[in-house]
Amino acid sequence: MESSSSFLDKWYIPIIRKEIDFLFQEIQKVKDINNKKILNVILSRTVRSCRASTHFDLATLKQPQINSYYCWKHKKICKPLFSIKSWFNRYARDTVSRIETFSKLKSSAFYAFIPSDSRTVNIFDEIKKRNKNFYKELQQKKIKGVFFSPPYVGQIDYHE
Repeated sequence: MESSSSFLDKWYIPIIRKEIDFLFQEIQKVKDINNKKILNVILSRTVRSCRASTHFDLATLKQPQINSYYCWKHKKICKPLFSIKSWFNRYARDTVSRIETFSKLKSSAFYAFIPSDSRTVNIFDEIKKRNKNFYKELQQKKIKGVFFSPPYVGQIDYHE
């Protein structure tokens, strides 16, 4: 198994690594924990998009792409990234937009994520551990829930 540093060395050209490291260090200085979390999400999205990979093969990472290439996704010649700035800016704007949209839609409804086997989990016990007020409300009302299985990377092609 490769170490994280060899993965980073393989999939991020040096200038991209420097920019990522710089931003990571700057984010660590942010005092407000919520802002820090948001900035970490933006950086995480940016880092994924700035790997030295072809645009049409972002999921499998076969070989680093450090030269221009014909891109099947865009039907043109594409080149690797030499700065994360445009992606960071794009994801920052998108994240702020999503937060604004969510804040308009957000309600006072209770919710909980219970990572368990739906065949065996006791929903009431799990809610009681997480939120006493939610538990009290659940005792009086019916449950409206969504049960799902998360996608397992590489196991099922959910995009097909």
